[in-house]
Amino acid sequence: MSPQMKPVGELIYSASQMIREEGTFQFASKATWYIVGDFRRLLLPRYIKKISMQNGNWIEFALTLNYYGLSIAPMQIKSEIEKLMNIVESKRPKRVLEIGTYNGGTLFLFCKFSEPGALIISVDLPKGEYGGGYPDWKVPLFQSFKQKNQFLHLVRADSHSYKTKQHLERILDGRKLDLLFIDGDHSYEGVKKDFDMYSSFVDKGGIIALHDIVTHPLEKNCHVDSLWKELKQTYECTEIVQNANQGWGGIGLVHF
Repeated sequence: MSPQMKPVGELIYSASQMIREEGTFQFASKATWYIVGDFRRLLLPRYIKKISMQNGNWIEFALTLNYYGLSIAPMQIKSEIEKLMNIVESKRPKRVLEIGTYNGGTLFLFCKFSEPGALIISVDLPKGEYGGGYPDWKVPLFQSFKQKNQFLHLVRADSHSYKTKQHLERILDGRKLDLLFIDGDHSYEGVKKDFDMYSSFVDKGGIIALHDIVTHPLEKNCHVDSLWKELKQTYECTEIVQNANQGWGGIGLVHF
């Protein structure tokens, strides 16, 4: 039950109890979060309408649209995501798997630059360390990204779970991926597990893209760069990096 649906007396009691246990500042922070969240829910239909009416530069649109604090901006360096989407648009993938949904920005772009009838899957871990998952009310927003004849599956689960892998196999039903985008767990063990578990899903001629291949000196547990160095010894690879010393970002492509 949402806070608005609770009796007033219960709300007052819950508020006073939270203030006693957690302090006034923590109570104010949580109250603000609920108010802002509810405000965004009310704005969601208009936000979706703005997206559906857009016909311009999709990348610029995704990076800059901010509707009363509601944003789908991808955590990407503009020149890098532009180059990746140029490749995606040229290949027009029919089947895409994204690991790590976050704000939904890259999911939005994959929907726009993939085949009009593409099957697109986005996996995200609720309350995950990298991105934190997304609330239920954002599901209609993400579903609005797909083109008319596309099929979009939002899988809120741990990509490292064998049950999740089985679920994705059922969705694909024997079909292979044209594009796998890995942008979830950024630890060496985590990103390696995603690569090992799902690389076999990729068809010959397909691509695996890994985000954050540049060394991240300020992020203690971000070691995608370590796996990237290993992959370059085995596979044909392409780097999309604006500046090797930028301290974050970078997209690595593994060609199958």
